[in-house]
Amino acid sequence: MIRGETPFETPCALGHEAIAEVVEVGPGARFYRGQIVVVSYHISCGSCFRCVGRGKPNTCAHYPKGAAFGLPTENEFGCLFADLVRIPHANASLVPVVPARTYPIGPAFPTTFHSATS
Repeated sequence: MIRGETPFETPCALGHEAIAEVVEVGPGARFYRGQIVVVSYHISCGSCFRCVGRGKPNTCAHYPKGAAFGLPTENEFGCLFADLVRIPHANASLVPVVPARTYPIGPAFPTTFHSATS
């Protein structure tokens, strides 16, 4: 977004990073309802040779190159500032937030934490 304008069609809930509350879980998920999590911006399966073998989930073999939240393109996965977002392969994409712990991951964490709790 530049000067309040975006190249994407509106309405569009922007956002490629988030702290969120889990509201529903699918089978096999290691998360529970009500849990607070950090959502990774890139989308990956967490089990292919690129995700595990190379340690590069941003090049996942099961999703198109550049698959990410917050980019309304032909590979629409949704934007993380929306009210609800489905997270494919949540076990590979979510990180639980541990209460009373310090997270040294730069300005993205406090910004999204404040947004989620305000």
